[in-house]
Amino acid sequence: MRNRLPRTKCLLVLTLLICVCGHAQNILVSPIHTFDSHNAGSGLIPTQPVSLSIGRFDGSLYGVTFQDQTNGSIFSLKADGSGYAVLHAFAPGEESAAGYAPGVGYTTPSVLQGADGMLYGTTPKGGTNNYGTYFKLSPNGTGYTILHNFDSDDSSPANLIQGSDNMFYGAGNRIFKIDANGGNYTILYTFTNGADGFDPMGLTQGRDGVLYGITYLGGTNGNGTVFSMDTNGTSFKVLHSFASTGGENPASPLLQGSDGALYGVTSDYVIGTPGTIFKINTNGDGFTVLHTFTGAPNDGSIPLGSLVEGVGQVLYGTAYSGGKTYGTIFKIGMDGSGYASVYFFTNGTSIGVKPITGLVKSQDNPSVFYGTTSGNTSPVTGSVFVALVGPPISITPVVSQTASNQTVLFWPAWAGTYTLQSTTNVASGNWVNVSNGTPVFGVQVTSTNPAVFYRLVSP
Repeated sequence: MRNRLPRTKCLLVLTLLICVCGHAQNILVSPIHTFDSHNAGSGLIPTQPVSLSIGRFDGSLYGVTFQDQTNGSIFSLKADGSGYAVLHAFAPGEESAAGYAPGVGYTTPSVLQGADGMLYGTTPKGGTNNYGTYFKLSPNGTGYTILHNFDSDDSSPANLIQGSDNMFYGAGNRIFKIDANGGNYTILYTFTNGADGFDPMGLTQGRDGVLYGITYLGGTNGNGTVFSMDTNGTSFKVLHSFASTGGENPASPLLQGSDGALYGVTSDYVIGTPGTIFKINTNGDGFTVLHTFTGAPNDGSIPLGSLVEGVGQVLYGTAYSGGKTYGTIFKIGMDGSGYASVYFFTNGTSIGVKPITGLVKSQDNPSVFYGTTSGNTSPVTGSVFVALVGPPISITPVVSQTASNQTVLFWPAWAGTYTLQSTTNVASGNWVNVSNGTPVFGVQVTSTNPAVFYRLVSP
């Protein structure tokens, strides 16, 4: 866009080309709630969040925290970061966490908002048998009720989903379904720890109504599987067994993309396998590794949490480590093209480090995602953050005739790492970095040339 300023006797006339040129995708990441281990008001039993979900009706966020691998709390937060509230603090016998790091064969507790507006979830520990529970509560935190106590055969249930039939589905040692009142509990499938896999880590219902899932272990190679099954428990099928090369040990639920294919990530947290992003068709054909993580400075390592789809069939996710040590947000096309780390987490900031829950997508904007970090320098022990992909940016010129002929250009503070360039001839393509500016809230540029073009270039 070209913005010509009017010539007057009191203005030094500059011609400004307001342009943002992308070398990398623009992304703005900001914390909307910070967990503080020294402040009981931030969560009663605060510290690290281990799950995050989006509400069905008003876009509120719901999640679970834990402390020292026991107890923990359920919290809610509005999408703008206001209204943080602890809805329920787990008491002894209601433990919410079975282990510190997702991706090591442990399940983590989560809550989701059902079609009736109530919150439903599971814990992998606690209950009368200490093998976990199925519970519900209202969005204001009242009415917490344990609806079902799991036993040793279906222990450590993974994340719940609500199917198109309004039944809830989950998986521990067995795949089960149960209604909103805790009735009609039905075992749909029991894993054998053989070729069918073992230690399921979550379910996804496809647009065809079929349940799709992954196991962390088992399969023909012992490194996990992708499977499918009808909601009545029939037609169980192993779609893929992971080998020791090309990705192993998937630990997060699958995403069905707008193209109908299934997408997921693998990573073995225990031995530090960097991990992969993979794609597979719903009939088991076309298994493809789209990206293999390296942990290099421009890459991530150990992706945790499900992938989400943004605008233009681009997938986004988080890596727990790698990049500049503390994890990344990455993007990749559904065909495997365009992989890039679009954000690097840095220690010592209020955003935190080491994202562990992946990303969840806003109800209202497909370019807005939410996630969590798990740690930082004391006393911060993680945060809930928002990531805006391709946020709008503009350069605002303030041109005045002064003794030194100074022109002031302003742009948003989050674009402070962008490079300002100028040219006197756009057609020439000869852009040079502006080196005589003084960054304040924008950049103050000194120029005596009556016709200069400027542009911002993203890092």
